[in-house]
Amino acid sequence: EAKTIETKKALADSVMDEILKNTRFFTIKSWNQENVNIAKKEKVWSTSLDICVKLRKALATMRNVILFFSVNESHEFAGFARVSGCIDRAHRPVINWVGVRRDQLAPDMFQLDWISK
Repeated sequence: EAKTIETKKALADSVMDEILKNTRFFTIKSWNQENVNIAKKEKVWSTSLDICVKLRKALATMRNVILFFSVNESHEFAGFARVSGCIDRAHRPVINWVGVRRDQLAPDMFQLDWISK
């Protein structure tokens, strides 16, 4: 029985290693809670051009891209989501983000699958 437990643990460790090896993690700091709430409801996220480029690169090279959300100066975790893809500019939904001008955002938007809200 001890060998079976060791085998199961080794298999679980191997699976976890494979998941982590193919995953890129990002911390997203929102200016306000309202935008995190919008992201949860609409299952999308918009960001600045420089972060957009990093997310697109991660999506192209990794199996999983995970975003951990927090609100500036809250010192609290606000949830995390897997990025399931980049939304084509022609199909991008109109989102009225709070306190953010459209020219501050990259033209791309990311589809989210929330894991923890």
